[in-house]
Amino acid sequence: MRILPNNGKDKKKLKVKVEILHEGRIREELELEVVRGERILDILRKLNLNVEEVVVLVGEEPVPEDTKVTSEIKLKIIPVVPGV
Repeated sequence: MRILPNNGKDKKKLKVKVEILHEGRIREELELEVVRGERILDILRKLNLNVEEVVVLVGEEPVPEDTKVTSEIKLKIIPVVPGV
């Protein structure tokens, strides 16, 4: 399990910016409020996305679905199933 850095912030709720891409372009941009320690999987479920049908990036690096969010971050979600 990977834990994203805290950056010294100790808030219970964190803002997570999400970009959902389609064919290399941003299809949708969202800002979610999540509880510190929520997993990427929990965020995908909130967005009604199947973990097996997307790749999640922080920056340019893929992150596993069990990664815990401990600071405000920006996620890029890329569908890997045709037609999504």
